[in-house]
Amino acid sequence: NVGGSSPRALKQPHTMQHAAGSSPTPYLETIAELNDEERVSALFAPLKSSRDVDPEQWDAVVGFWRQHVVACCRSAGNPCFTPASLRAALTFRGMVPLALDAVLADMLQSGVIEPLDSFATKRGWGSWAWSVVRLPFSYAYSLAAEDEDEPTLPQTDYVVAEIVKEAAQRLLEWQRSKSYGMVCNVALREMLREHAREAASVEPRALDVVLLYLTRTGSAAIVASEGIKFGAAAASEADAGVLQLLITDRLLEQQKDCASQNITKVHNEAKEFLAMRKKEQALRCLRRAKAIEKVLTKVTSAQDTIQAILDNISSADTDLQIMKAYKTGTATLRRVNAKLTPEEVEKTVDNVADALDYQKELDVAMQVSADVLNEDPEVEDAMNQLEREVAEATVEPATAEATAEAAAAAAVAATSAAVAEARVRDLPQPPTATAGAVTEAEAEQLADSVRKLELVL
Repeated sequence: NVGGSSPRALKQPHTMQHAAGSSPTPYLETIAELNDEERVSALFAPLKSSRDVDPEQWDAVVGFWRQHVVACCRSAGNPCFTPASLRAALTFRGMVPLALDAVLADMLQSGVIEPLDSFATKRGWGSWAWSVVRLPFSYAYSLAAEDEDEPTLPQTDYVVAEIVKEAAQRLLEWQRSKSYGMVCNVALREMLREHAREAASVEPRALDVVLLYLTRTGSAAIVASEGIKFGAAAASEADAGVLQLLITDRLLEQQKDCASQNITKVHNEAKEFLAMRKKEQALRCLRRAKAIEKVLTKVTSAQDTIQAILDNISSADTDLQIMKAYKTGTATLRRVNAKLTPEEVEKTVDNVADALDYQKELDVAMQVSADVLNEDPEVEDAMNQLEREVAEATVEPATAEATAEAAAAAAVAATSAAVAEARVRDLPQPPTATAGAVTEAEAEQLADSVRKLELVL
């Protein structure tokens, strides 16, 4: 891992986390941008002596490596590194980024990374806390730097503060959502290391940096060098007592596991002796197994007692927190109620009722005035005239055109009716004499009249 948590890890390039049984993949192999050979040549080449020579190229290379230095440490679960271990982690197909020292110097100047010395000193950690972090990483560097050329950047341990803060926040959220292994928010540092990946997405070794960051920010406190109390800036004697019980419970759990394994082992030996017809040795094994079982029973009973005590302490702490909440709520309620008195409340309620009654009187008066105005003939005529003007003004053009077309059609129909009536008057009058024999000339005249009439109709 970056930072060199083990000699084997430091002798190889950094690898991302993978499931058991899968092949590790170097971090840079996952970057699609490095499939372009020209891009690779530009990124792994040394930078110009000054940014002024080619600002665009300088910013592109520095920006790329700044991003992936942080991402590489984050994927490794270790915010701490040395330039040597980082060069090993960022080796790509045998190539080492020659601009890395300049990039780290730029990150150091901008505050993205800090020397681990100043990061710890600035936060005022104790000598014990500093040695927990300092010794492993110094040892890691001595292994990683054996075959490295002398770099321009100081060969010291650096830390990415951003990753430490992210891991600290995740650890606090995990602690709030989990309750096992903790009593009164006190936890064994060893237990937290076992859950480092789950709790904070960091390696167990790097968890110490996260815990120490929490102690400086007041989110946690170190308890007797082996425990951490979350949510407090300082530990009490009661916290030290809880820690001692947790340590004892863990020790008894280990003794139980060891005793169970020994019992199984002795029983297997007894079976082997019986198979070889060595009854005395088999009997001796069974007696030893009985003795171990008695120890196991004693240890189990002691552990049950300690766990009962821890449960009672946890319950008492819960009761204490509830009582504190009651007291705080009561005090707050009294401070709020101190600003009010029953007389003030009654007076305010009466004032509100008077104001509402007065508002009702105003509403009635306004309604009467409106009714009087509406009954005035002149006002009513004016309103009617205004309504007509509005109606005329809002007539749509399409409606006016339809009215004109209807009037024209009516005029044409009236003209056609007048012409038809005139033609009917021009027809000869029907005979008034008694009907008799019709001559041929009369029949022809009558047929001609019928034809004219049909034309008119």
